[in-house]
Amino acid sequence: LQDPTVQLEVHALRGETDRAIEVAINDVLSRTVTTDLGWLERFAQVQYREIVADAGVAAALERWQADYDSAREAARRYLADLSAGSS
Repeated sequence: LQDPTVQLEVHALRGETDRAIEVAINDVLSRTVTTDLGWLERFAQVQYREIVADAGVAAALERWQADYDSAREAARRYLADLSAGSS
């Protein structure tokens, strides 16, 4: 299991909450949010309930949300600038 997202999924489905939390914090959520655009839907799934309840995971998810919002706003501004420049 090389892919940390797959490792996280396997540990979550096996009920290995402590190991899943460790993988989430150290291997998944330590990357940039743009490496996993399905993160919001993934962590909303029922098998992640106990994992996202962990304070460390919750804090990392908040950072990811802020990074996601920032990247989204930067993309919006870029596209607006392109659109304004072509007028």
